[in-house]
Amino acid sequence: MDEEQVIRQIRAHMEAHGVTQAQLARQINPDAANAAQSLNQYFSGRRSLFSQSGRAILDALGLEVVIRSKQ
Repeated sequence: MDEEQVIRQIRAHMEAHGVTQAQLARQINPDAANAAQSLNQYFSGRRSLFSQSGRAILDALGLEVVIRSKQ
């Protein structure tokens, strides 16, 4: 699974739970004035979700990336 697929699944999860990017940005960092802009960098692929700060997005949504052998 590549990062683009992970982003699609995250977006689907957010939509299913009625979570917007702005809400998620405030949840991750309520004090940052540019939190939504920073979050958008992950969703546009300019920053990696597999970084330490990218994992905060997954944590905030209660998600994790699982690696398993292909069938």
